[in-house]
Amino acid sequence: MTSHETQKVLALKASLAPTRRSVYQDPEIQKKRAHLKAFLPAFEKARPRPLSPVYPMISQELQRFFSQAIVERKSDLSEMATAVSMKIEKLFKLGAMIQK
Repeated sequence: MTSHETQKVLALKASLAPTRRSVYQDPEIQKKRAHLKAFLPAFEKARPRPLSPVYPMISQELQRFFSQAIVERKSDLSEMATAVSMKIEKLFKLGAMIQK
């Protein structure tokens, strides 16, 4: 799934954003899927997720926050952000203790 040709097929048939720079530069992709060029800057700036034993827990807290913010439109975003920030801060401290 990571070869140039496979990525090209996925881009052409399923409009999936490639993970190889060479596919973005492919003339056929540029012609048939011109919208993908807008993805290239994000692709070039992408970085792996941080290595942390608590990363999945932090991600879960953020997912809950964003989901709640979208679903509960009348909720106090500032209050919610403060609460999730405190939870994440505790997780950072836990992560630091685990990595020692």
